[in-house]
Amino acid sequence: MSAMLAVLKLYYERQDTYIEAMLVLQQAQVGQRKLHKRVRKHRKAFSDAQAEIQNYHTALQAHRSQVENAVRERNEAQAHMMQMTRERDEAMRLAENREAARVRALFHAEIREEELITRIAELQLDVHHLNNIILSRTLFPLIKKKLPVRKIRIMA
Repeated sequence: MSAMLAVLKLYYERQDTYIEAMLVLQQAQVGQRKLHKRVRKHRKAFSDAQAEIQNYHTALQAHRSQVENAVRERNEAQAHMMQMTRERDEAMRLAENREAARVRALFHAEIREEELITRIAELQLDVHHLNNIILSRTLFPLIKKKLPVRKIRIMA
């Protein structure tokens, strides 16, 4: 009998283990079903979230492209502005040089004009002097000859 008791005891112990295992298995299956329900429930939200993330990536890429284009355009505008500034500075330098050359030319023209006026005055003096010499040589011999003086009648 004791063997029978031992077998029964062993059977009951194992049955308790089997029952416990079945309970745990049922609980695991219930948990798995709940998780599957949750997964199905959240799968739509997850795919919506993934689509939204993809949209954000697309928008971010578009924004990045816009920023890159804006930076490129800004750099081109700055380069164009620098070129325009260099051209303006060159034009101003040329204008300043041209103005300085014009002032120098006017100054030299005034000096040359004064020199020419002085030279003309000297030449006019020489001409007057020569005319005086010519007149003195032609008139003085006549005066020395004592030309007859005519009497002018005055009618009253």
